[in-house]
Amino acid sequence: MSIPSEPISPQQAKALQHGAIPGFVFEECNRLLALNLKNGRAEVFVPELSDAVNARMAWFPEYERMLKTDTRPEHWLSLENIRRTYEPAGWSVEYDRPAYYEKGQAKFIFTERR
Repeated sequence: MSIPSEPISPQQAKALQHGAIPGFVFEECNRLLALNLKNGRAEVFVPELSDAVNARMAWFPEYERMLKTDTRPEHWLSLENIRRTYEPAGWSVEYDRPAYYEKGQAKFIFTERR
């Protein structure tokens, strides 16, 4: 996708941001989603997804600097981008993060829409 040489709308900016997410981010999310799917519902834990994405980044020289400096763009795993991608495909996506006094990990919850 080329970047326009004139002002863009917020929607266009979001589309550009989304287009900048490498395919392997969605491949890893898909893999974990399929692995954890039970009765139309799957929980994908953010630390596990983040680790899987970091491992895949190591395969690509263009991401080596990001990996060394831990500067992976946060929008790669943002709820907004995950929703924008998976909801048109038939999923309802929620994000759950435990309160500071609770144990557990942040997770995306995918539920099949019927």
